[in-house]
Amino acid sequence: MTSSEIAAFLAGFAVILGLARLLGHLARMLKQPAVIGEIVAGILLGPTLFGTFFPELSHQLFPGSFHFKAAFNALATLSMCLLMVVAGMEVELSVIRREGARAGIIGATGTVLLALVALALGFSYPAFWGSGEIPPHVFALFFATAIAISALPVIIRILIDLRLFKSNFGMMVTATAMLNDLCGWFLFSVVMALAGAGKAHPRSPLLTITLTLGLVIFSLTAGRRLVNWLLPKVQRNFTWPGGVLTFIVVLSLVSAAVTEWIGVHAVLGAFLGGVMFSDSRFLEDKTREITDQFISNIFAPIFFASIGFHANFAANFRPGLVLAVLLLALAGKGLGFYLGARWAKIYQPESYATSFALLSSGTMGIILGLVGLEAGFITHELFVALVIMALVTSILSGPLLSASLKLHQRKGILELLDPGLFVADLQATNPAEAISALARPLARVTDLDADVIARVVADREELMSTGLGWGLAIPHGRIPGLKKPYLVVGRSRQGIDFKAPDDKPSYWIFLVVTPERADVEQIHILAAIARRFNDEKFRHELRAIDTFHQFRHLIETTSEADSPGGL
Repeated sequence: MTSSEIAAFLAGFAVILGLARLLGHLARMLKQPAVIGEIVAGILLGPTLFGTFFPELSHQLFPGSFHFKAAFNALATLSMCLLMVVAGMEVELSVIRREGARAGIIGATGTVLLALVALALGFSYPAFWGSGEIPPHVFALFFATAIAISALPVIIRILIDLRLFKSNFGMMVTATAMLNDLCGWFLFSVVMALAGAGKAHPRSPLLTITLTLGLVIFSLTAGRRLVNWLLPKVQRNFTWPGGVLTFIVVLSLVSAAVTEWIGVHAVLGAFLGGVMFSDSRFLEDKTREITDQFISNIFAPIFFASIGFHANFAANFRPGLVLAVLLLALAGKGLGFYLGARWAKIYQPESYATSFALLSSGTMGIILGLVGLEAGFITHELFVALVIMALVTSILSGPLLSASLKLHQRKGILELLDPGLFVADLQATNPAEAISALARPLARVTDLDADVIARVVADREELMSTGLGWGLAIPHGRIPGLKKPYLVVGRSRQGIDFKAPDDKPSYWIFLVVTPERADVEQIHILAAIARRFNDEKFRHELRAIDTFHQFRHLIETTSEADSPGGL
C-alpha cells in the first residue's frame, strides 16, 4: 500500500468505527440492539448514500484500489471471526444439558419445519429467491440455513434487557438458541462442502464434511479439556488479563484457519474456538467481560458497518423479495417454535413467549448472508433482503416477547407477601445456607420437605448464579407438587456473595418457587422484584426496613409503574 492508501485506510476506519459506535449507542438508547445502528452507519458511509451523493469524497476516503480493498476485507474478516468467538463463548453446554429435552424438541420442531419450507421454496424457485451461479439444491440448503438460524447474542441481550436471562424460561430459550446455532453452522459447513468441491478445495464433499464433523466433536470434547488444562498455566505464567485474552484469540484463530483449510469458512472455526472456552471453570467472569467488551466495542462495529459497503441497499432493494423473506422468517419461526413449545408440553402463554424470544436472526443471519454473497451463493438482492430480515426480526423480538408476557401477567409481589415467609435476620454466610434457611419456613406453609425445596433451588443456583446486583439475589426453582407460587423474603445484615455482576454482596434474598411448568408466572414474579430494585429511591428506602409490616408498607406505597425498566 502507498502512503496515501495507508492514510486513507486509517482515516476511513476511524470514521467507520466512530460513526458505528455512535449510532450503535443511539440504538441502545432506543432499546434496540446496537447492531442496527452499526449497520445503518455502514449504509450511510457506503455506496447507498455517501458513495452516491458524494462520489469524489467517498473515493478519497475509501479508495477502490486493490490494496485498499484487500486490507479492508482482511480487517472485516478478522472482525467477523472475533465476533464469532464471542458468540461461541456464550454457548454453555451445561445449560444445554439441563434444558436438553425441552430445548431439543422446541429447536428441532421450529428449525426443521422452517428449514423444510425454505428448502422446498429455494429449490423450486431459485431465480425468484436470488440464487447465485450454484446448483439449485446447494442454494436451497444455504437459503434454508440462513432463514432458520437464530441470533444467540441478540437473544441473550434481549433476555438480559428484560431481566429474564437468569430465569428458567431464559435458560430454556438460551439452550434452544444454542442448539439452533450449533446445528445451523454445521449445516452451513455441509453447504460449503457441496459448493466448494472441485474449486479452491479439491476434496470430496464427504471428506470435507467428515473433517468438519471431526473438528466439531474435538471442540466439544477434547478441545474443552485441553483448554481447561492450559488455562491455569496461562494464568500463572502471563499477566492478567492480557495473557488469557491472547490465548483465546490465538486458539480461536487457529481453529478458524483449520476450517478454512478444510474447505468451509473460517467463521465456523472461530465459533468452535469460542465454544471451547464457553463454560470453562478456569475462565473468570471478569476475563469474559473484558473479552466481550474488547471485541464488541472495536471489532463488532467495524464488521457490521462493513456490511453497508458490500451492496447498494437502494439499488438492490426488491420490495417483493424483501416482503417474501420477511413473511417466511416471521411466520415460519413464529409458528414452528410455538408448535415445538406446545409439543414440549409448555403452557400456551409460555409457548407464545418462546416463539417470540427465538424470532431474531440478527448477527448470525447477517454473517451467513455475507458469507453467501462472497461465495457467490446469492445475489445482492437476496443479501439485502437477508440483512433487512435480520434487522426486522431483531427489532420485533423484544417488544413482542414483552407484550406477550404482559398479556398473561399473574401475581405481583404484594399478593405473595406473607408474614410467616419473612426472615428479618437471615443467618447465612453463603448461597447454599441462605437457600436452606429460607426453605424452612416455606416447608411449614406448603407441607413440602425443606431439603427437597432447598436442593431444587440450590441445583438451579449452581447452574447459574441469581445475584442481580443492587444488593439483590433471587434464587428460584420449579417445585414438583407445588400448587401455586410462593415468595420468601430474607434480609442478610452482613451480605452474602451470590456472584452478582457488580461484585457486591446481596443483602436482600428473595426465594421464589413456582409449580413445575409455571414458567411465565415465575418470569413475572422475578421481573416484578427486579423492577422494584431498579428504582434508586426504593433501594434507598429499603435500608431502613427491619420488619415485615415496614416492608409491606413500602411495597404498597411504591407502585411498580413508578419503577423504570422491566416488562
